[in-house]
Amino acid sequence: MHVFGAFELDIQPGTPDNPAAVRIALLRYTWGEDGRLFITPEYISFEEVEGQINSLQDELDEIRERARRAFQVARRGKGRARSAAALWPLACPVAGRL
Repeated sequence: MHVFGAFELDIQPGTPDNPAAVRIALLRYTWGEDGRLFITPEYISFEEVEGQINSLQDELDEIRERARRAFQVARRGKGRARSAAALWPLACPVAGRL
């Protein structure tokens, strides 16, 4: 798991038989009296809100990049598995006679 400020990226690596899976968890939140979920404290200035939005965007950009890498690794691994399977009959003389 990759923990950021407000979010956590949960990566389940892929295998040749199963694709990679990624999900994002919310780590920091509070419940409002009306039942709404808040991911930031209350702000009293636009500058504070803008700073928080920029921080959340930075976190989400990092999560996107790590998720992209997780899926690229899964695809590369799957490609290698296919290549090895495709070459197996050539490397094993008995396989051609089955």
